Amino acid sequence: MNLEVQKLGEAAMDRDPRQATFGFYSGGSFVMDGVRVFSWFESVDELAAFLLNVEPLIYDLDDLDELTAYKVKVTPLLDNLKANGFDEVTRVDMNAAICDFAVIEWWGNFAEILDGETEFSKNLIENFVDSEDGLDSVIPVDQIDDFVEYLKTCGC
Repeated sequence: MNLEVQKLGEAAMDRDPRQATFGFYSGGSFVMDGVRVFSWFESVDELAAFLLNVEPLIYDLDDLDELTAYKVKVTPLLDNLKANGFDEVTRVDMNAAICDFAVIEWWGNFAEILDGETEFSKNLIENFVDSEDGLDSVIPVDQIDDFVEYLKTCGC
């Protein structure tokens, strides 16, 4: 991975999801690769462009033929994402298209994580909030800053 691609990836991970509210949680698909990171964007279009143009380079998919094949597979899926928003069917299809090198475990809006209504968000919140406080599915307002910082390292 070249330095420019690395900087783009780091910038996406470092954004505050309260301002760049559209994101995904991903990592390598190799069975021994347990590292996952959040990447955040200001729009669905920006997120889709990153998945199309930057994410494959993060995984060293830089052979022209492989990159072209990747773009042919994912462009219709990302067009659907831009037109219809985040949905589970498109995410599963996207994972099928990128399964040789990556997996997207979640994508959506930061508010969905704070809502604590999905299994994914419940697990994040439960791992962050002391379960003895009885607040398993809610991030206390005074802990939002800490939760945002937690999201930067929770998959590492």
